[in-house]
Amino acid sequence: MTQKTPPHKAGSKNRENRLVWITLAIAVLLGLADFFYEQHGHFEVEHIKGFYALFGFAALVVLFLIAKITSPLLTRDENYYAPTDTVAEDYPEDQLGREKQDV
Repeated sequence: MTQKTPPHKAGSKNRENRLVWITLAIAVLLGLADFFYEQHGHFEVEHIKGFYALFGFAALVVLFLIAKITSPLLTRDENYYAPTDTVAEDYPEDQLGREKQDV
């Protein structure tokens, strides 16, 4: 017996891949568009072709590195609240109210 993928999840991965490629194509086209018009910036660095694309990528990398560095400081383990949480208590198996189902 083979397991079938549910119909609502069947095209999900293809759609995600297509959206990533479309977004990447738009980003490349917008980066290339920077070479086809005259720029009127206030500072000399703004006249460099592709400056804003490089600046945006550098900002992305810096934010990613900051997130990686601060992540251990800000995250808690999954059982952080467990000692005082009622969900962490052990219940007797006969009092859980589980129903038997024929599968």
